[in-house]
Amino acid sequence: MKIHPILVAVAGAALAACARPGTQTTEDTAARTAEAHDQALVRIVHAIPEAPPADVFTGEQKAFSNVPFGQATAYKSVPDEPFKLTLKAAGSEAAPVIVAAQEDVKAGERYTILAMPDRDGAAKLDAFSDERAEPPAGQALVRVIHAAPEVGTANVYSAARVEDPEVEDVGYGAPARYEEMAPGEATVSIEPLGQSARTKAAAVLSRVNVEPGKAYTLVVAPPDTPGKPAQLIQIEDPVAPGHTGGAATGKQPAIVRGEGEGKLE
Repeated sequence: MKIHPILVAVAGAALAACARPGTQTTEDTAARTAEAHDQALVRIVHAIPEAPPADVFTGEQKAFSNVPFGQATAYKSVPDEPFKLTLKAAGSEAAPVIVAAQEDVKAGERYTILAMPDRDGAAKLDAFSDERAEPPAGQALVRVIHAAPEVGTANVYSAARVEDPEVEDVGYGAPARYEEMAPGEATVSIEPLGQSARTKAAAVLSRVNVEPGKAYTLVVAPPDTPGKPAQLIQIEDPVAPGHTGGAATGKQPAIVRGEGEGKLE
């Protein structure tokens, strides 16, 4: 999937949506139906805390309304052809454009489009392919999307491997790949950046629970309060047929605030 930003009008502005995902059965049916109609499935995640809630348009059609920071949309069908994705401040079709992008998708595939800050502080859109892998028996799948340019790389430690990360050295804007992880409490840490890397230990960003048979996307997002560490958005993802997880739960993403500086235990 290629994203070609054509306008970034407001620094730090972007979107997400608050529509509730459906059931796993609905997700499977939607994927098959979308492919049969030459369509793809797209969802949006808002990872810019200072951005206003946004209405999201695919072409001329409003796809999502009033989407705030820290939430993911349900998947929605879009044509298997180039189309324009436009974000506007919520509430008025006459509102100025926050950001817009031309997109190209493949029929029957799923994508997450992340609204996130660029290194220069402006808003941008990044796209990630959502493979629907089957977690191994008794295991979970976890991937990290790093959307906070001002913090260092992210590592995720499982309860079974507290010193050896199962997801390692994920930097800002890096490709997001699922990794197997033992269920239980997982610890997400952030390595110090720049000069601090010589003197500071990794900081614990968050501890989250992962369950067997499920898949998760963990978004490292900028803090919504100055001086605070980054914060985490935890999203359950759809998994291969025969497993629950993701849309099956109907849960909204959890915003997990950073715990501050601290050495990993």
